[in-house]
Amino acid sequence: MPTHEYPTEEWSRQIAVNLTGAWYFLKFSLREMLQSGGGSIVLVSSAAGLRGQPNNSPYAASKHGVIGITKTAALEYATQNIRVNCVCPTAIETPMIMQGRRQLSRDPQALQNAKNYQAMERLGQPEEVAEVNLWLCSERASFITGSAIPVDGGALIR
Repeated sequence: MPTHEYPTEEWSRQIAVNLTGAWYFLKFSLREMLQSGGGSIVLVSSAAGLRGQPNNSPYAASKHGVIGITKTAALEYATQNIRVNCVCPTAIETPMIMQGRRQLSRDPQALQNAKNYQAMERLGQPEEVAEVNLWLCSERASFITGSAIPVDGGALIR
């Protein structure tokens, strides 16, 4: 629904879950990593955090916020052996997208539209996002911090 029609309660809920939840995770992870000598944190934003998303302003705002706290924390802790990055998936075949708000499993045209939005013309799989997370946490990504990595099947290049 358009921004001016969003109920305040829904705005607050999405900000609490998506942004405040990520901040709590970051806050307590950083505290532990400072004591243990470092580490890598990967937050989850969304492709909606890299561009606007009409009719879904609280979600887009919260996911933009996750990218903001990722970049800020990356700057604050870069010299303390802590790397902070985030992944920005688009349509990933999970229960949340298939049976949740978008109900793609019940709407063949909406499912096809979601697939067509990706340059690869398919939904991503949870394992594909997990692999990027694992790589970002590994020493192979030791010089990467403060990045928002699209995991989007090429959706954002269109």
